[in-house]
Amino acid sequence: MNSDPSAHPCAAELAAIRADYPTLSWDHAERVDEGWDHVVVICHGCRGDGALGHRDLVFRFPHDEQALT
Repeated sequence: MNSDPSAHPCAAELAAIRADYPTLSWDHAERVDEGWDHVVVICHGCRGDGALGHRDLVFRFPHDEQALT
């Protein structure tokens, strides 16, 4: 098992989540990219103030540059 967080398949997305929600932590995350115009990251086992009481959270990251502006 690789303990380097940058080696995770959704390292860039997880870094963005950590930057926006510094009190949020999770047990594991999965990246879903089914050819859509966005990537979905599902964080399981969430805790901390950023979890707002939810155990699983879903984050959407658009691929389209126009959607990011």
